[in-house]
Amino acid sequence: MALRGGLAWVAVGIALIAGAAAGYAAALEGWGPAGRATALIIQTMQQERAAHEAELASLRAQQDRQTKDQIEARDVQQHERAIHKEVVEATLTQYEQARARLDTLEAEKLIQIAENQSMTQAIHERDQALAVLREQVAFYEQLLPAGPPGVVSVRQFDASVSSGLLRYRVLLTRSADDGNGMFTGRLQFTARGLQAGRMVTVELTPATVADATIQDDRSLDVALRLYQRAEGVLGLPPDLSLRSVTVNVLQGQTVRAKREVRPPF
Repeated sequence: MALRGGLAWVAVGIALIAGAAAGYAAALEGWGPAGRATALIIQTMQQERAAHEAELASLRAQQDRQTKDQIEARDVQQHERAIHKEVVEATLTQYEQARARLDTLEAEKLIQIAENQSMTQAIHERDQALAVLREQVAFYEQLLPAGPPGVVSVRQFDASVSSGLLRYRVLLTRSADDGNGMFTGRLQFTARGLQAGRMVTVELTPATVADATIQDDRSLDVALRLYQRAEGVLGLPPDLSLRSVTVNVLQGQTVRAKREVRPPF
């Protein structure tokens, strides 16, 4: 504003000097030596006018440069603001992404901790179950009969009669693995008693509890390495007065072990 005011006053001064010089030059023309002196004065005033005009042009050029500098400075500030805005937005985006990733990792960590705790609990429970199984194995190993490896024995045989059916429970044991793998065979049950006034021996077959109909005798198959439990229901002849029941462990047609039980059933 100050520069513009200065330029205005300089322009007014130059106009006044120009007007005065023109007036004096017209009035003094043809006056002889005095006129020439005055003409020199007028020439000096015109030179001063030219100097003032040059100064005015310099001031206008300076004003233009200042205006240009202000515009460039404004453009630079706007550009810097735009860059700053982009940097802030990019930083905010990166922060949000990093925060989301952090939240995901925290959630995964909590899940892993829960899974590890669950796995630790499962391992603990499994160790307890293994300890129980070891105790059971040690107990059954004490029950295994002494003798050559692979010998099968009927360790226990229980039988009870109800409604014309015979329920049985058998525990088979094997002294040790003889290197031939599993022992496979089948159970055979025979009943001895009075029938039509004479002593007879009959083979018993599996029966259902509901109607005592005959079932597939594959239910009597056995396969054991060290021990095996077997239980089931056998059908009895209705006119048989039972005196004893025998279980045979067969391998093919060979009896490998047997045991007999007698009343009371």
